[in-house]
Amino acid sequence: MPRIKSMKKRFCTFLSLSAFSLTASAIEINAGQSTATIYGFAKLNMIYDVDARLGTFVTHKGIALDDENVAEGHTQFDASHSRLGVKILTDTPRGAVTTVIEGDFNTPAGTGPFRLRHAYAQWNGIIAGQYWTNFWGGLSTLPTLDHLGQVGQGAVLRQPQLRYTSDGFSIALEDGGSWRGSVSSSSDPSISPANKNELPDLTAKYQGKIGPAKAGISGVIRQIQYYDQASNSEESGFGYGINVETQIPLSDLITLRGAITYGQGMGGYQYQNPSDPAYVDTDGDLEVIDSFGTTLGLSLRAGPGSFNMGYGMSKADIDDAVEAGALSNAENESYDSIYLNYIWSPMSGVTYGLEAGRHTREAQNGDDGEAVRVQAQVVYAF
Repeated sequence: MPRIKSMKKRFCTFLSLSAFSLTASAIEINAGQSTATIYGFAKLNMIYDVDARLGTFVTHKGIALDDENVAEGHTQFDASHSRLGVKILTDTPRGAVTTVIEGDFNTPAGTGPFRLRHAYAQWNGIIAGQYWTNFWGGLSTLPTLDHLGQVGQGAVLRQPQLRYTSDGFSIALEDGGSWRGSVSSSSDPSISPANKNELPDLTAKYQGKIGPAKAGISGVIRQIQYYDQASNSEESGFGYGINVETQIPLSDLITLRGAITYGQGMGGYQYQNPSDPAYVDTDGDLEVIDSFGTTLGLSLRAGPGSFNMGYGMSKADIDDAVEAGALSNAENESYDSIYLNYIWSPMSGVTYGLEAGRHTREAQNGDDGEAVRVQAQVVYAF
């Protein structure tokens, strides 16, 4: 009991000190063979949308088409991306076990509630729990103030999984969940498809170095199914995706990043895919949808930070789905984004940023629209 009281007292003291020291490092608590680290940050986003309001992060579906009349000019301040996490490292005779629980309040409206980001345990190359999908390595991801960042790269998402990693290779069984996307309905009113998930998704990734450059390739294979109650029947198909990404230091000051993503029936495994992974045709057959994405980014170190400029494009081929009547020709077919920012750190634990972005969407019928956003950001991390 005295030891527990002592730990509580030290913990309260740490909390009190951290309230007055925004640049303090993460809080550590030692107990037996375990060390608990409390970490996180407080983040303020200050956003101005020149055109339609896009939310606390850019949602391309919210971009107004050129022939639409919408209110323009919106300011919003938001702190919902602030984050809190606990990491526990436990020494055992058979190796260290790391456990992480992390969350934030990030929602499009910026009002919460608390959202689980990570919840996993890691031991001897095995990860079990909710963690970054294995179909993404982060090499091509450009630093942006916009929370979602470049469209078209491998999926920047977290989902429950069981993963094994050895050196640069990793393989995982993942629950695609809502990120799988849904099966678009048939034009035949007698067919009412309901999504059915029978098998987990299989992902594999390899990352390595070629001289100073880093490169990675990821793949996913997934089953896509639907069940029709009226006929008491089901249809299934398989989708796949491939992502290739790289990060190349051109000099001590300049870094080039890029990625290409392609597949059939990928759904959310292509980041910000405009389309569902599949549709049902008039014969009741399930047809997968092709999609393609690419990103390119450049970072230039300057002063206490870096200038970052990048482009991202995400496109789906929905012509056959529209022709079959499963989708309307007003459905989105492509998204793209351009970012330019400067992010700097005047001292440890403090980050500032300024960013401008131009974002577009285009429907299958050719209608399109664009939106411009400027954003500033302040982050205090511990």
